[in-house]
Amino acid sequence: MDSLKTLIFPDTILFQDKYFPLFLFFAPINYLAPIEGGNDEDDQSEFDIFMERNLCQAHTPSPLGKNRERFVHLINDIRVRKDDYAAQLSSLTVAGLSTKSSDKKSEKRTEIINTLLTDGSNQSAVSDQDEIECWQSRLVLKIAEILDHEEAELQNHLSLLDSREMNMFKKLQGEDAPDDDDPFARLEEIRQNLLRARPGEMKKRFYAWFNLMKPALSGMEALWFASSQDSGDQIFSLYEELHTNYPVPILELPFPARIPISATHLLKEILAFREATATARKGIVEELFTLANDPEYSPLDTDKLLPTDSEKLRSWNQLLDEMFPEHVNGRCSVRFYLLQDTTIPQLLGIETRKDTDHSHGLLAVLSD
Repeated sequence: MDSLKTLIFPDTILFQDKYFPLFLFFAPINYLAPIEGGNDEDDQSEFDIFMERNLCQAHTPSPLGKNRERFVHLINDIRVRKDDYAAQLSSLTVAGLSTKSSDKKSEKRTEIINTLLTDGSNQSAVSDQDEIECWQSRLVLKIAEILDHEEAELQNHLSLLDSREMNMFKKLQGEDAPDDDDPFARLEEIRQNLLRARPGEMKKRFYAWFNLMKPALSGMEALWFASSQDSGDQIFSLYEELHTNYPVPILELPFPARIPISATHLLKEILAFREATATARKGIVEELFTLANDPEYSPLDTDKLLPTDSEKLRSWNQLLDEMFPEHVNGRCSVRFYLLQDTTIPQLLGIETRKDTDHSHGLLAVLSD
């Protein structure tokens, strides 16, 4: 076993700079596509080569079918319009998904969604309540994609304003200048707001993802992968509500933070690294699943934790430094956790325990 079948959540766009390095270890990475047939708003055909090499796979368990074009038109409208239409719709969908709504609120949401989707016609686009929930979940996820994109662009602009430029501006201003005249104070406030955790928003996003992905989850994956610490906290919170134990960190694996080259060359680099690390990866994966299948495991058994100085990890670290040096590619890490006595599908109520199940769940979390 030299590959690790993985399900990433709740992000729905896998082809981003921060996720490409994950292919060095994880494959195939399965992810949710809220609408079938890819993203019309983004030409991502250049990344089809990753699917062809079985590095990833998209899933749309609840396809839109005949309503796909209507939904895509709505999302494009949200993206390009600059009035408060998108903000109102975002508030409607995100707030509506956070709690169980009363019948009147549910009817109101159904009415508004149908109004948005009928383009002024008298025919309802959707009427079944389950279908309404799916539409709402798709809207939450697609709006989240739009917000992520806008935040990434803003972060990129802010990164151009380094400390030297700020200090230079302050010197030109003079030390006695009032704070109100400092435009960088507002920029720093924006930067901190972008970095601040937003667990409420992530919870709504996670359950929107779960609502759409649920039909395909039963017995599908051995490893769940949280795209951020906030995402992982959704699983940790559920686990700690139902168990007296805490998630046990069992391994931290370094990765490049970025590999800024074209898709074709990136694929070659990834495949070359996977070939060079095949033995190390196979050993690490086997150790992970040996631990997950150990019914006698206890957090007190520290000798069962994966050693940080094993030959496999030394080999991984050495090849990583040789092929993706830190001064060029930076570093991030993936932390693996063991959830005692339950798998994540069981934790979410998707399935009950079977004799063939792992004894413990595995969760990986991407950390900056």
